[in-house]
Amino acid sequence: MTERTYILRHAGTILVGQVAVMAFGITDTIVAARYADTALASLSVGSATYISVHVALMGIVQALLPIWAELQGAKKYAAVGQSVRQALYVVLLTSALGMAVLLHPTPLLNWAQVPAHLQLEVHDYLTVIAFGLPASLLFRLFGTLNQGLGSPRAVTLVQVAGLICKIPLSILLVLGVPGIFEPMGLVGCAWAT
Repeated sequence: MTERTYILRHAGTILVGQVAVMAFGITDTIVAARYADTALASLSVGSATYISVHVALMGIVQALLPIWAELQGAKKYAAVGQSVRQALYVVLLTSALGMAVLLHPTPLLNWAQVPAHLQLEVHDYLTVIAFGLPASLLFRLFGTLNQGLGSPRAVTLVQVAGLICKIPLSILLVLGVPGIFEPMGLVGCAWAT
């Protein structure tokens, strides 16, 4: 296999996974819009807040990719394991920091001049999504490790499987089932995520 083929195969695998992750947001947008226009407005503010926090913290974890790739290339497998164990402390610390921001978003929402009638719904959304942040950062650690070791397929499979679960869960939790399950509105998007 040529180097170009190898790179294209890995890039294609990662691309499929990233499209699946982007489809999470598209799913939430479509389902929230069907529920209510205020849910869509609150989703835009809540997801922007979450993404800002998540991407900043994810970048800290993602920075380990070249280190792990270098250790893998040098066949220093024990050092990879040691580095991953140390990275778990980084994930623990960044999770605590991110959860603190997401559980207490009022200063951010006031600074962004979010209307008061949307703040409660945004706060509820961020409260639920905050408890998913540690798992999300652990998954980013898993993804970074697999990409650094040159095997992104497992990451992509989890991302696609997540999307397959997310779509029906979002529809069920946000819109409910008449007579069986009450709609949860925007908080349903957070639970589905």
